[in-house]
Amino acid sequence: MKILLPESIDKTWNEYLLQTALAEPLPIFSNVCVSFISEVSQSILANQRFRKFPELMALAFWMRKTHLMELKREFEQEKGTRVLLPRGNVVHFAPSNVDTIFVYSWFLSMLMGNSNVVRISQKQSEQLTVLLQVLNELMSKSQYKEIQNRTMVVTYPHDEAVTVALLSHCNMRVIWGGDEAVRSIRKIPMPSNATELVFGDKFSLAAIHAESYLLAGSREQTRLAEHFYNDAIWFDQMACSSPRVVCWVGDGQQIKEAKEIFWSQFDRMISKKQMEIAPANIMNKWVTGLTLSAEGKVERFYIQSQNQIHRVQLSEPYHLSREEHCGGGLFLEADFRDLAQLKTLLTPKDQTLSVYGFEHQELHRFASSLAGAGIDRIVPVGKALQFNTVWDGYRLFNFFSREVTILEGLI
Repeated sequence: MKILLPESIDKTWNEYLLQTALAEPLPIFSNVCVSFISEVSQSILANQRFRKFPELMALAFWMRKTHLMELKREFEQEKGTRVLLPRGNVVHFAPSNVDTIFVYSWFLSMLMGNSNVVRISQKQSEQLTVLLQVLNELMSKSQYKEIQNRTMVVTYPHDEAVTVALLSHCNMRVIWGGDEAVRSIRKIPMPSNATELVFGDKFSLAAIHAESYLLAGSREQTRLAEHFYNDAIWFDQMACSSPRVVCWVGDGQQIKEAKEIFWSQFDRMISKKQMEIAPANIMNKWVTGLTLSAEGKVERFYIQSQNQIHRVQLSEPYHLSREEHCGGGLFLEADFRDLAQLKTLLTPKDQTLSVYGFEHQELHRFASSLAGAGIDRIVPVGKALQFNTVWDGYRLFNFFSREVTILEGLI
């Protein structure tokens, strides 16, 4: 067990865990929490060396004080006269493939007044290292002693005994990761009054209205290519909301013309961004494409961008195993006459649908018809990775707090 945050403590991890777990909750949206989070944002945005980490910059933009105040207004408006209180001590298990996601759930829980224990992967990137440096530097300030006393970020090899200890005093656990990680952690008991929030394996798609795309000017098409690049290529296409299937909607000729322009624009964007993909990922895409072909699921297999991007045109009817996708710039494609037909491709594992060119009413009808088919979020292309206080269908502020009901009237 290694404590990463706070760095300098004079207690064993067991002692500090107990201190964190038993600390009195802070008020919801307390000034000290808002100040700490907004100062983290300022520290990142003001440092030029962090500009090479777009995911970190997006996180910092989300943490701006103006946005925190907007979240507070929305929360108070929804809360109304209800009495909401912190849950207590929240234990977060962060995923290894998206190394900034734990900050969102930690900070939202912090804003609700909770203490937080976060377990992160031992596989740490340069981005995560610099982020922890910023957090440690700020947390060492005397004005943030209340935050330090209620925070513990740790890393350790998979060790059930340590996980048992972390969960022994929790009021809530949050699990980010693959289904196997979720099953493993769920085997470990919590106190009977504790609850949990789970984010298992998810899969995401994009949908483009071919006619609308063709009617857009070249400037708009270039802008869309950049937005799609940001959605798909960050996190090596392995974030839960990264689009891995591109669904084209329209008639056959429109779709054919739209694809030619779109992927040409995307090629140019890849060159502009000087995208590099590891040789192992290129091989993985070859193997995945060939495997899908051998299974009879593929109509055509394209190589784009000098081996950087691979495209696979799925055969109808669409049979797609989410587990077969390897990420790293592999795009599956499927063609549909209308948006409603896209439901035939969906499963309950599908999370985000990034869209371009559809009317709001059409999207509303589509969302209302989904029932148990899948899709928790419908967002414009370019917003797939933008975190929100509603995630995977959960209103996170509601989960990170508990409600005390007060019934009025005489008995």
